[in-house]
Amino acid sequence: MRKRRHPSKVCAAATINEEDVAKRDDVWHSDVVGYELRSSGFLVVTVQRCIPPDLVMSNVFIYFRGGGPGGVWWVSHANTTGCVLTCTSKSKLPHSEWDVTPPLVDGENIVLRQRTKLPEGDPPSSFTADASVPPATISCAILPPLVSYCRTTVFNVFEINTVLQTFRADAFFELRFRTIAASDVPQASVVDLLDSLYINTSVVECLNTASVEGDVQSWSSYTPSTHHKGTLMDYCLKLRFKGCFSEMLELWPFPFDTQGLTMSLTINRPTSYVVFRSNDDFPSVFLVNRFAISNLFHVVTAEHVLPRVGVSDPAESSQGYRYSCIDFTVILQRKPGYYVSNVMVPITILTYLGFLSFGIESFRTRMATSNRISISVTLLLTAVAYKFAIAGALPQISYLTSLDWYVTMSSVVMVVVTVENAVFPWLCVTTADDDVCFDTEQTVMWTMFVLFTGGVVGSVVVMWWASVRRRNVNDTLVAQHQVRLLAAKDYPTACYKSRRAMVDHVLAKMNLPRLEWVHQKTNHDTSGPYVGHVSTETAKAHLAAFVAADDRNICEQ
Repeated sequence: MRKRRHPSKVCAAATINEEDVAKRDDVWHSDVVGYELRSSGFLVVTVQRCIPPDLVMSNVFIYFRGGGPGGVWWVSHANTTGCVLTCTSKSKLPHSEWDVTPPLVDGENIVLRQRTKLPEGDPPSSFTADASVPPATISCAILPPLVSYCRTTVFNVFEINTVLQTFRADAFFELRFRTIAASDVPQASVVDLLDSLYINTSVVECLNTASVEGDVQSWSSYTPSTHHKGTLMDYCLKLRFKGCFSEMLELWPFPFDTQGLTMSLTINRPTSYVVFRSNDDFPSVFLVNRFAISNLFHVVTAEHVLPRVGVSDPAESSQGYRYSCIDFTVILQRKPGYYVSNVMVPITILTYLGFLSFGIESFRTRMATSNRISISVTLLLTAVAYKFAIAGALPQISYLTSLDWYVTMSSVVMVVVTVENAVFPWLCVTTADDDVCFDTEQTVMWTMFVLFTGGVVGSVVVMWWASVRRRNVNDTLVAQHQVRLLAAKDYPTACYKSRRAMVDHVLAKMNLPRLEWVHQKTNHDTSGPYVGHVSTETAKAHLAAFVAADDRNICEQ
Protein backbone atom coordinates (compact mmCIF):
# COMPACT_ATOMS: atom_id res chain seq x y z
CA MET A 1 0.00 0.00 0.00
CA ARG A 2 1.34 3.40 -1.03
CA LYS A 3 1.60 5.85 1.86
CA ARG A 4 0.61 9.46 1.26
CA ARG A 5 2.78 12.29 2.51
CA HIS A 6 -0.05 14.76 2.25
CA PRO A 7 -3.52 14.62 3.78
CA SER A 8 -5.22 13.81 0.53
CA LYS A 9 -4.78 13.32 -3.18
CA VAL A 10 -8.44 13.38 -4.13
CA CYS A 11 -7.70 16.25 -6.49
CA ALA A 12 -5.06 14.52 -8.62
CA ALA A 13 -3.16 16.98 -10.70
CA ALA A 14 -0.87 17.51 -13.62
CA THR A 15 2.00 19.96 -13.79
CA ILE A 16 0.73 23.42 -14.73
CA ASN A 17 1.96 26.97 -14.68
CA GLU A 18 -0.87 29.00 -13.18
CA GLU A 19 0.35 32.28 -14.67
CA ASP A 20 0.12 30.76 -18.16
CA VAL A 21 -3.49 29.81 -17.50
CA ALA A 22 -4.45 33.21 -16.10
CA LYS A 23 -2.96 35.25 -18.98
CA ARG A 24 -5.19 34.11 -21.83
CA ASP A 25 -5.18 37.66 -23.15
CA ASP A 26 -1.54 37.19 -24.18
CA VAL A 27 -2.39 34.06 -26.18
CA TRP A 28 -4.13 35.98 -28.95
CA HIS A 29 -5.46 39.47 -29.58
CA SER A 30 -5.95 41.50 -32.71
CA ASP A 31 -7.22 44.76 -34.13
CA VAL A 32 -10.66 44.49 -35.68
CA VAL A 33 -10.80 45.24 -39.41
CA GLY A 34 -14.59 45.06 -39.42
CA TYR A 35 -17.63 43.30 -38.01
CA GLU A 36 -21.24 42.74 -39.00
CA LEU A 37 -24.21 41.69 -36.87
CA ARG A 38 -26.40 39.34 -38.90
CA SER A 39 -30.16 39.12 -38.40
CA SER A 40 -29.73 35.47 -37.45
CA GLY A 41 -27.89 36.54 -34.30
CA PHE A 42 -24.42 35.71 -35.60
CA LEU A 43 -21.54 38.15 -35.43
CA VAL A 44 -19.00 38.01 -38.27
CA VAL A 45 -15.69 39.59 -37.30
CA THR A 46 -12.76 40.27 -39.60
CA VAL A 47 -9.49 40.54 -37.70
CA GLN A 48 -6.05 41.71 -38.70
CA ARG A 49 -4.14 38.98 -36.89
CA CYS A 50 -5.51 35.54 -37.73
CA ILE A 51 -6.50 33.25 -34.89
CA PRO A 52 -4.72 29.85 -34.58
CA PRO A 53 -6.97 26.86 -35.43
CA ASP A 54 -6.29 25.13 -32.09
CA LEU A 55 -7.81 28.08 -30.22
CA VAL A 56 -11.01 27.83 -32.23
CA MET A 57 -11.19 24.12 -31.41
CA SER A 58 -10.83 24.85 -27.68
CA ASN A 59 -14.17 26.72 -27.50
CA VAL A 60 -12.82 30.18 -26.70
CA PHE A 61 -14.73 33.38 -26.02
CA ILE A 62 -13.65 36.82 -27.22
CA TYR A 63 -14.44 40.31 -26.00
CA PHE A 64 -14.04 43.74 -27.60
CA ARG A 65 -12.01 46.72 -26.48
CA GLY A 66 -12.54 50.29 -27.60
CA GLY A 67 -16.04 49.75 -28.97
CA GLY A 68 -17.94 47.07 -30.80
CA PRO A 69 -21.04 45.12 -29.76
CA GLY A 70 -19.84 44.54 -26.18
CA GLY A 71 -20.40 41.43 -24.08
CA VAL A 72 -18.63 38.15 -24.74
CA TRP A 73 -18.92 36.05 -27.89
CA TRP A 74 -18.21 32.39 -28.48
CA VAL A 75 -16.07 31.71 -31.56
CA SER A 76 -18.03 28.96 -33.30
CA HIS A 77 -16.17 28.97 -36.61
CA ALA A 78 -13.22 30.51 -38.45
CA ASN A 79 -12.46 30.50 -42.14
CA THR A 80 -9.45 28.72 -43.57
CA THR A 81 -7.14 31.67 -42.95
CA GLY A 82 -8.44 32.29 -39.44
CA CYS A 83 -9.06 35.96 -40.13
CA VAL A 84 -12.87 35.82 -40.43
CA LEU A 85 -14.59 34.65 -37.26
CA THR A 86 -18.21 33.62 -36.86
CA CYS A 87 -19.37 34.21 -33.30
CA THR A 88 -22.55 33.70 -31.29
CA SER A 89 -23.85 35.07 -28.00
CA LYS A 90 -26.02 33.13 -25.58
CA SER A 91 -28.29 36.14 -25.07
CA LYS A 92 -28.98 36.29 -28.84
CA LEU A 93 -29.11 40.09 -28.53
CA PRO A 94 -27.31 42.27 -31.10
CA HIS A 95 -25.78 44.43 -28.39
CA SER A 96 -24.86 43.94 -24.74
CA GLU A 97 -25.54 46.43 -21.96
CA TRP A 98 -22.05 45.90 -20.55
CA ASP A 99 -18.47 45.88 -21.73
CA VAL A 100 -15.57 43.72 -20.57
CA THR A 101 -12.42 45.57 -19.56
CA PRO A 102 -9.04 43.95 -18.84
CA PRO A 103 -8.13 43.01 -15.25
CA LEU A 104 -6.84 45.78 -13.00
CA VAL A 105 -3.91 43.49 -12.16
CA ASP A 106 -2.49 40.66 -14.27
CA GLY A 107 -3.92 37.32 -13.23
CA GLU A 108 -7.06 38.74 -11.60
CA ASN A 109 -10.65 38.97 -12.85
CA ILE A 110 -11.86 40.99 -15.79
CA VAL A 111 -14.13 43.92 -14.88
CA LEU A 112 -17.62 44.47 -16.26
CA ARG A 113 -18.59 48.09 -16.89
CA GLN A 114 -21.77 49.73 -18.08
CA ARG A 115 -21.78 50.67 -21.75
CA THR A 116 -21.79 54.38 -22.55
CA LYS A 117 -24.85 55.22 -24.61
CA LEU A 118 -24.00 56.83 -27.93
CA PRO A 119 -25.92 59.99 -28.90
CA GLU A 120 -27.47 58.17 -31.84
CA GLY A 121 -28.50 55.17 -29.70
CA ASP A 122 -27.10 51.63 -29.88
CA PRO A 123 -23.67 50.95 -31.37
CA PRO A 124 -23.69 50.37 -35.10
CA SER A 125 -24.50 46.87 -36.28
CA SER A 126 -21.50 46.94 -38.60
CA PHE A 127 -18.07 48.50 -38.71
CA THR A 128 -15.31 48.74 -41.29
CA ALA A 129 -11.93 50.32 -40.67
CA ASP A 130 -11.18 53.15 -43.11
CA ALA A 131 -7.57 53.63 -44.16
CA SER A 132 -8.22 57.30 -44.95
CA VAL A 133 -8.97 58.14 -41.30
CA PRO A 134 -6.87 57.48 -38.18
CA PRO A 135 -6.72 53.79 -37.32
CA ALA A 136 -9.70 52.43 -35.44
CA THR A 137 -9.23 51.60 -31.79
CA ILE A 138 -11.52 48.57 -31.75
CA SER A 139 -9.71 45.34 -30.94
CA CYS A 140 -10.64 41.92 -29.62
CA ALA A 141 -8.91 39.36 -27.42
CA ILE A 142 -9.40 35.95 -25.89
CA LEU A 143 -11.44 36.18 -22.70
CA PRO A 144 -9.13 35.23 -19.79
CA PRO A 145 -10.46 32.70 -17.28
CA LEU A 146 -12.43 34.00 -14.35
CA VAL A 147 -10.67 33.67 -11.00
CA SER A 148 -12.71 32.17 -8.17
CA TYR A 149 -11.47 32.47 -4.58
CA CYS A 150 -12.82 29.47 -2.69
CA ARG A 151 -13.43 28.81 0.99
CA THR A 152 -15.42 26.44 3.19
CA THR A 153 -16.95 26.37 6.64
CA VAL A 154 -17.13 22.87 8.11
CA PHE A 155 -19.97 23.04 10.61
CA ASN A 156 -19.57 19.50 11.92
CA VAL A 157 -18.13 16.05 11.33
CA PHE A 158 -20.64 13.51 12.63
CA GLU A 159 -19.09 10.13 11.94
CA ILE A 160 -16.02 8.39 10.51
CA ASN A 161 -16.75 4.92 9.12
CA THR A 162 -13.52 2.93 8.89
CA VAL A 163 -15.25 -0.03 7.21
CA LEU A 164 -16.81 1.95 4.34
CA GLN A 165 -13.91 4.47 4.26
CA THR A 166 -16.30 7.43 4.54
CA PHE A 167 -17.15 10.31 6.85
CA ARG A 168 -20.31 12.39 7.31
CA ALA A 169 -20.10 16.18 7.51
CA ASP A 170 -22.08 19.40 7.21
CA ALA A 171 -20.26 21.94 5.06
CA PHE A 172 -20.69 25.31 3.36
CA PHE A 173 -18.77 26.34 0.22
CA GLU A 174 -18.25 29.76 -1.32
CA LEU A 175 -16.82 30.67 -4.74
CA ARG A 176 -16.05 34.39 -4.81
CA PHE A 177 -15.38 36.24 -8.07
CA ARG A 178 -13.57 39.33 -6.80
CA THR A 179 -13.79 42.73 -8.48
CA ILE A 180 -15.92 41.23 -11.21
CA ALA A 181 -17.88 44.40 -11.98
CA ALA A 182 -18.05 48.13 -11.42
CA SER A 183 -20.43 49.27 -8.69
CA ASP A 184 -22.96 50.66 -11.19
CA VAL A 185 -23.27 47.34 -13.04
CA PRO A 186 -26.43 45.44 -12.02
CA GLN A 187 -26.24 41.87 -10.78
CA ALA A 188 -28.14 40.68 -13.85
CA SER A 189 -25.19 41.66 -16.05
CA VAL A 190 -22.78 39.53 -14.01
CA VAL A 191 -25.24 36.63 -14.12
CA ASP A 192 -25.43 37.14 -17.89
CA LEU A 193 -21.63 36.82 -18.16
CA LEU A 194 -21.53 33.68 -16.02
CA ASP A 195 -24.44 32.16 -17.92
CA SER A 196 -22.56 32.77 -21.15
CA LEU A 197 -19.72 30.66 -19.72
CA TYR A 198 -22.19 28.16 -18.21
CA ILE A 199 -20.93 28.91 -14.71
CA ASN A 200 -23.48 28.43 -11.92
CA THR A 201 -24.02 26.35 -8.79
CA SER A 202 -25.26 23.38 -10.84
CA VAL A 203 -21.75 22.77 -12.23
CA VAL A 204 -20.08 22.99 -8.80
CA GLU A 205 -19.67 19.71 -6.96
CA CYS A 206 -17.54 17.71 -4.52
CA LEU A 207 -15.54 15.00 -6.26
CA ASN A 208 -15.61 12.64 -3.28
CA THR A 209 -19.27 12.98 -2.31
CA ALA A 210 -20.72 9.49 -1.83
CA SER A 211 -24.25 10.67 -0.98
CA VAL A 212 -26.12 13.83 -0.01
CA GLU A 213 -28.55 14.01 2.91
CA GLY A 214 -31.53 16.14 1.96
CA ASP A 215 -31.35 18.97 -0.56
CA VAL A 216 -28.35 21.03 -1.57
CA GLN A 217 -28.95 24.66 -0.61
CA SER A 218 -27.53 27.04 -3.21
CA TRP A 219 -27.73 30.80 -3.58
CA SER A 220 -25.69 33.79 -4.73
CA SER A 221 -24.74 37.23 -3.44
CA TYR A 222 -23.58 40.49 -4.99
CA THR A 223 -21.70 42.69 -2.54
CA PRO A 224 -19.14 45.53 -2.56
CA SER A 225 -15.57 44.34 -2.90
CA THR A 226 -13.64 44.30 0.38
CA HIS A 227 -10.74 46.41 -0.88
CA HIS A 228 -12.66 48.50 -3.44
CA LYS A 229 -15.86 49.50 -1.66
CA GLY A 230 -17.82 52.01 -3.67
CA THR A 231 -16.09 51.22 -6.96
CA LEU A 232 -16.09 47.43 -7.56
CA MET A 233 -18.32 44.48 -6.69
CA ASP A 234 -17.82 40.81 -5.80
CA TYR A 235 -20.13 38.03 -6.95
CA CYS A 236 -20.40 34.81 -4.90
CA LEU A 237 -21.82 31.35 -5.55
CA LYS A 238 -22.69 29.55 -2.31
CA LEU A 239 -23.66 25.99 -1.42
CA ARG A 240 -24.41 24.13 1.79
CA PHE A 241 -25.30 20.49 2.33
CA LYS A 242 -24.87 17.50 4.61
CA GLY A 243 -23.27 14.56 2.94
CA CYS A 244 -21.24 11.39 3.14
CA PHE A 245 -17.74 11.80 1.70
CA SER A 246 -15.35 9.03 0.64
CA GLU A 247 -11.85 9.13 2.12
CA MET A 248 -8.96 6.70 1.78
CA LEU A 249 -8.22 6.26 5.49
CA GLU A 250 -4.68 5.20 6.41
CA LEU A 251 -5.19 2.72 9.24
CA TRP A 252 -1.86 0.91 9.36
CA PRO A 253 -0.83 2.85 12.55
CA PHE A 254 -4.25 2.29 14.21
CA PRO A 255 -5.04 3.16 17.02
CA PHE A 256 -2.30 5.82 16.89
CA ASP A 257 -3.39 7.00 13.44
CA THR A 258 -3.87 10.51 12.08
CA GLN A 259 -6.52 11.06 9.43
CA GLY A 260 -6.90 13.86 6.91
CA LEU A 261 -10.58 14.31 6.06
CA THR A 262 -10.85 16.02 2.69
CA MET A 263 -13.66 17.58 0.69
CA SER A 264 -12.57 18.16 -2.90
CA LEU A 265 -14.46 20.97 -4.61
CA THR A 266 -14.46 21.25 -8.40
CA ILE A 267 -16.33 22.95 -11.20
CA ASN A 268 -17.28 21.26 -14.45
CA ARG A 269 -15.85 24.02 -16.60
CA PRO A 270 -12.31 23.93 -18.08
CA THR A 271 -9.51 26.08 -16.73
CA SER A 272 -9.85 28.20 -19.86
CA TYR A 273 -13.11 29.47 -18.32
CA VAL A 274 -12.46 29.49 -14.57
CA VAL A 275 -9.55 28.79 -12.20
CA PHE A 276 -9.61 28.26 -8.43
CA ARG A 277 -7.57 29.96 -5.72
CA SER A 278 -7.74 29.72 -1.96
CA ASN A 279 -9.44 32.64 -0.22
CA ASP A 280 -6.84 33.63 2.37
CA ASP A 281 -8.52 36.96 3.19
CA PHE A 282 -11.55 35.08 4.51
CA PRO A 283 -9.98 31.70 5.29
CA SER A 284 -11.81 28.42 5.63
CA VAL A 285 -12.75 27.40 9.18
CA PHE A 286 -13.83 24.33 11.12
CA LEU A 287 -16.25 24.93 14.01
CA VAL A 288 -14.33 22.81 16.51
CA ASN A 289 -16.73 23.53 19.37
CA ARG A 290 -19.44 21.65 17.46
CA PHE A 291 -17.27 18.60 16.67
CA ALA A 292 -19.57 15.62 17.31
CA ILE A 293 -16.90 12.96 17.84
CA SER A 294 -14.43 14.95 19.92
CA ASN A 295 -14.38 12.06 22.43
CA LEU A 296 -12.74 9.89 19.77
CA PHE A 297 -10.53 12.32 17.85
CA HIS A 298 -8.38 15.36 18.53
CA VAL A 299 -8.43 18.09 15.86
CA VAL A 300 -4.77 18.65 14.96
CA THR A 301 -5.48 21.65 12.74
CA ALA A 302 -7.76 23.27 15.37
CA GLU A 303 -10.07 25.76 13.63
CA HIS A 304 -7.95 25.78 10.46
CA VAL A 305 -8.97 24.04 7.23
CA LEU A 306 -5.99 23.44 4.94
CA PRO A 307 -6.67 24.36 1.29
CA ARG A 308 -4.83 22.83 -1.65
CA VAL A 309 -5.50 23.99 -5.19
CA GLY A 310 -5.02 21.63 -8.10
CA VAL A 311 -5.98 20.89 -11.68
CA SER A 312 -7.12 17.59 -13.14
CA ASP A 313 -5.03 15.46 -15.45
CA PRO A 314 -6.01 16.21 -19.08
CA ALA A 315 -5.66 12.49 -19.81
CA GLU A 316 -8.79 11.95 -17.69
CA SER A 317 -10.86 14.15 -20.02
CA SER A 318 -12.13 12.86 -23.37
CA GLN A 319 -11.40 16.28 -24.89
CA GLY A 320 -8.12 16.86 -23.05
CA TYR A 321 -9.44 19.64 -20.80
CA ARG A 322 -8.08 20.57 -17.40
CA TYR A 323 -10.49 21.35 -14.57
CA SER A 324 -9.76 23.33 -11.43
CA CYS A 325 -10.28 21.72 -8.04
CA ILE A 326 -9.42 22.54 -4.46
CA ASP A 327 -9.01 20.17 -1.51
CA PHE A 328 -10.16 21.33 1.91
CA THR A 329 -8.58 19.16 4.61
CA VAL A 330 -9.13 18.82 8.36
CA ILE A 331 -6.51 16.69 10.14
CA LEU A 332 -7.67 14.54 13.07
CA GLN A 333 -5.68 12.37 15.46
CA ARG A 334 -7.35 9.40 17.11
CA LYS A 335 -7.42 9.25 20.90
CA PRO A 336 -5.98 5.75 21.57
CA GLY A 337 -6.88 5.44 25.26
CA TYR A 338 -9.84 3.08 24.71
CA TYR A 339 -7.83 0.61 22.62
CA VAL A 340 -4.77 0.74 24.87
CA SER A 341 -6.76 0.04 28.03
CA ASN A 342 -9.25 -2.43 26.54
CA VAL A 343 -7.13 -4.31 24.02
CA MET A 344 -3.38 -3.87 24.37
CA VAL A 345 -3.13 -4.02 28.17
CA PRO A 346 -5.38 -7.13 28.59
CA ILE A 347 -3.60 -9.01 25.78
CA THR A 348 -0.21 -8.11 27.27
CA ILE A 349 -1.29 -9.32 30.72
CA LEU A 350 -2.63 -12.60 29.31
CA THR A 351 0.65 -13.18 27.46
CA TYR A 352 2.73 -12.55 30.57
CA LEU A 353 0.45 -14.87 32.56
CA GLY A 354 1.39 -17.60 30.07
CA PHE A 355 4.85 -17.70 31.66
CA LEU A 356 3.21 -18.99 34.88
CA SER A 357 3.27 -22.42 33.25
CA PHE A 358 7.01 -22.45 33.96
CA GLY A 359 6.26 -22.43 37.70
CA ILE A 360 7.81 -25.05 40.01
CA GLU A 361 6.21 -27.36 42.58
CA SER A 362 9.38 -27.89 44.58
CA PHE A 363 13.05 -27.01 44.36
CA ARG A 364 14.20 -27.36 40.72
CA THR A 365 11.07 -29.35 39.84
CA ARG A 366 8.51 -28.17 37.29
CA MET A 367 4.77 -28.63 37.54
CA ALA A 368 3.27 -31.67 35.88
CA THR A 369 3.08 -31.40 32.12
CA SER A 370 -0.71 -31.70 32.14
CA ASN A 371 -1.02 -28.75 34.52
CA ARG A 372 1.36 -26.64 32.46
CA ILE A 373 -0.52 -27.38 29.24
CA SER A 374 -3.83 -26.68 30.97
CA ILE A 375 -2.64 -23.22 32.04
CA SER A 376 -1.22 -22.37 28.60
CA VAL A 377 -4.23 -23.60 26.61
CA THR A 378 -6.69 -21.87 28.95
CA LEU A 379 -4.89 -18.53 28.57
CA LEU A 380 -4.59 -19.01 24.80
CA LEU A 381 -8.31 -19.74 24.44
CA THR A 382 -9.07 -16.76 26.66
CA ALA A 383 -7.03 -14.53 24.37
CA VAL A 384 -8.80 -15.94 21.29
CA ALA A 385 -12.24 -15.43 22.87
CA TYR A 386 -11.28 -11.91 23.89
CA LYS A 387 -10.13 -11.18 20.33
CA PHE A 388 -13.54 -12.23 19.00
CA ALA A 389 -15.29 -10.13 21.66
CA ILE A 390 -13.49 -6.93 20.65
CA ALA A 391 -13.52 -7.58 16.89
CA GLY A 392 -16.47 -5.24 16.40
CA ALA A 393 -14.49 -2.32 17.83
CA LEU A 394 -11.57 -2.81 15.42
CA PRO A 395 -11.34 -1.64 11.79
CA GLN A 396 -12.51 -4.31 9.36
CA ILE A 397 -9.95 -3.89 6.62
CA SER A 398 -7.91 -6.21 4.42
CA TYR A 399 -4.48 -5.33 5.83
CA LEU A 400 -3.08 -5.57 9.36
CA THR A 401 -3.01 -2.47 11.52
CA SER A 402 -0.40 -1.88 14.22
CA LEU A 403 -2.87 -3.16 16.81
CA ASP A 404 -3.50 -6.31 14.74
CA TRP A 405 0.23 -6.95 14.51
CA TYR A 406 0.59 -6.50 18.27
CA VAL A 407 -2.28 -8.87 19.09
CA THR A 408 -1.02 -11.40 16.52
CA MET A 409 2.54 -11.38 17.86
CA SER A 410 1.24 -11.75 21.43
CA SER A 411 -0.84 -14.74 20.32
CA VAL A 412 2.20 -16.26 18.60
CA VAL A 413 4.19 -15.97 21.86
CA MET A 414 1.38 -17.73 23.74
CA VAL A 415 1.31 -20.51 21.13
CA VAL A 416 5.09 -20.94 21.38
CA VAL A 417 4.83 -21.17 25.19
CA THR A 418 2.07 -23.80 24.87
CA VAL A 419 4.08 -25.87 22.39
CA GLU A 420 7.16 -25.61 24.61
CA ASN A 421 5.18 -26.89 27.61
CA ALA A 422 4.10 -29.92 25.62
CA VAL A 423 7.28 -30.73 23.70
CA PHE A 424 10.15 -29.85 26.04
CA PRO A 425 9.22 -32.31 28.87
CA TRP A 426 9.01 -35.07 26.26
CA LEU A 427 12.49 -34.20 25.01
CA CYS A 428 13.81 -34.28 28.58
CA VAL A 429 12.61 -37.84 29.16
CA THR A 430 15.71 -39.11 27.34
CA THR A 431 18.00 -36.86 29.41
CA ALA A 432 19.49 -38.51 32.48
CA ASP A 433 20.47 -35.29 34.19
CA ASP A 434 17.32 -33.46 35.38
CA ASP A 435 19.36 -30.46 36.51
CA VAL A 436 20.66 -29.90 32.97
CA CYS A 437 17.11 -30.18 31.61
CA PHE A 438 15.81 -27.71 34.21
CA ASP A 439 18.59 -25.19 33.48
CA THR A 440 18.04 -25.48 29.73
CA GLU A 441 14.32 -24.81 30.10
CA GLN A 442 15.09 -21.86 32.35
CA THR A 443 17.21 -20.42 29.54
CA VAL A 444 14.39 -21.00 27.05
CA MET A 445 11.85 -19.34 29.35
CA TRP A 446 13.93 -16.24 30.00
CA THR A 447 14.82 -15.96 26.31
CA MET A 448 11.13 -15.92 25.36
CA PHE A 449 10.35 -13.53 28.22
CA VAL A 450 13.07 -11.08 27.16
CA LEU A 451 12.10 -11.32 23.48
CA PHE A 452 8.45 -10.59 24.25
CA THR A 453 9.34 -7.73 26.58
CA GLY A 454 11.69 -6.36 23.94
CA GLY A 455 8.88 -6.62 21.41
CA VAL A 456 6.56 -4.64 23.69
CA VAL A 457 9.18 -1.95 24.25
CA GLY A 458 10.07 -1.93 20.54
CA SER A 459 6.41 -1.51 19.59
CA VAL A 460 6.14 1.48 21.90
CA VAL A 461 9.29 3.03 20.40
CA VAL A 462 8.14 2.46 16.80
CA MET A 463 4.69 3.93 17.50
CA TRP A 464 6.28 6.93 19.22
CA TRP A 465 8.67 7.48 16.30
CA ALA A 466 5.86 7.19 13.74
CA SER A 467 3.75 9.58 15.80
CA VAL A 468 6.56 12.16 15.89
CA ARG A 469 7.10 11.81 12.15
CA ARG A 470 3.40 12.35 11.42
CA ARG A 471 3.35 15.28 13.82
CA ASN A 472 6.24 16.87 11.91
CA VAL A 473 4.33 16.55 8.64
CA ASN A 474 1.14 17.98 10.12
CA ASP A 475 2.95 20.83 11.87
CA THR A 476 4.69 21.74 8.62
CA LEU A 477 1.37 21.92 6.77
CA VAL A 478 -0.18 24.04 9.53
CA ALA A 479 2.91 26.30 9.62
CA GLN A 480 2.70 26.90 5.87
CA HIS A 481 -0.99 27.73 6.25
CA GLN A 482 -0.33 30.16 9.12
CA VAL A 483 2.30 32.02 7.07
CA ARG A 484 -0.04 32.56 4.14
CA LEU A 485 -2.83 33.73 6.48
CA LEU A 486 -0.39 36.13 8.15
CA ALA A 487 0.60 37.58 4.76
CA ALA A 488 -3.08 38.06 3.89
CA LYS A 489 -3.80 39.73 7.23
CA ASP A 490 -0.82 42.12 7.31
CA TYR A 491 -0.86 43.00 3.58
CA PRO A 492 -4.53 42.71 2.56
CA THR A 493 -4.19 44.91 -0.54
CA ALA A 494 -1.24 43.02 -2.03
CA CYS A 495 -2.15 41.21 -5.23
CA TYR A 496 -2.04 37.44 -5.49
CA LYS A 497 1.30 37.35 -7.32
CA SER A 498 3.03 39.56 -4.74
CA ARG A 499 1.51 37.63 -1.87
CA ARG A 500 2.84 34.39 -3.31
CA ALA A 501 6.33 35.91 -3.45
CA MET A 502 6.00 37.09 0.18
CA VAL A 503 4.96 33.67 1.45
CA ASP A 504 7.67 31.83 -0.50
CA HIS A 505 10.28 34.25 0.90
CA VAL A 506 9.15 33.77 4.52
CA LEU A 507 8.98 29.98 4.16
CA ALA A 508 12.54 29.94 2.80
CA LYS A 509 13.78 32.16 5.64
CA MET A 510 12.12 29.92 8.24
CA ASN A 511 13.49 26.72 6.64
CA LEU A 512 10.02 25.47 5.75
CA PRO A 513 9.27 23.57 2.51
CA ARG A 514 8.12 25.71 -0.39
CA LEU A 515 4.36 25.85 -0.76
CA GLU A 516 2.75 24.25 -3.80
CA TRP A 517 0.33 26.94 -4.92
CA VAL A 518 -1.00 24.69 -7.64
CA HIS A 519 -0.86 21.00 -6.81
CA GLN A 520 1.51 18.91 -8.91
CA LYS A 521 2.19 15.19 -9.05
CA THR A 522 5.64 15.48 -7.47
CA ASN A 523 5.33 15.87 -3.71
CA HIS A 524 7.73 17.54 -1.32
CA ASP A 525 9.04 15.51 1.59
CA THR A 526 7.86 17.38 4.68
CA SER A 527 9.21 14.88 7.19
CA GLY A 528 12.03 17.11 8.38
CA PRO A 529 12.73 18.31 11.90
CA TYR A 530 9.91 19.22 14.23
CA VAL A 531 8.49 22.58 13.26
CA GLY A 532 5.95 23.48 15.94
CA HIS A 533 3.92 26.66 15.75
CA VAL A 534 5.07 29.57 13.62
CA SER A 535 6.60 32.46 15.51
CA THR A 536 4.28 35.31 14.51
CA GLU A 537 6.85 37.99 15.29
CA THR A 538 9.56 36.25 13.26
CA ALA A 539 7.25 35.76 10.29
CA LYS A 540 6.12 39.40 10.46
CA ALA A 541 9.73 40.56 10.50
CA HIS A 542 10.54 38.50 7.39
CA LEU A 543 7.44 39.85 5.63
CA ALA A 544 8.32 43.46 6.47
CA ALA A 545 11.91 42.96 5.30
CA PHE A 546 10.74 41.50 2.00
CA VAL A 547 8.28 44.34 1.37
CA ALA A 548 10.88 46.97 2.27
CA ALA A 549 13.47 45.44 -0.06
CA ASP A 550 11.08 44.95 -2.99
CA ASP A 551 8.47 47.66 -2.47
CA ARG A 552 8.44 48.76 -6.12
CA ASN A 553 7.45 45.30 -7.31
CA ILE A 554 4.57 44.83 -4.84
CA CYS A 555 1.36 45.13 -6.85
CA GLU A 556 -2.00 45.87 -5.27
CA GLN A 557 -5.44 44.49 -5.98
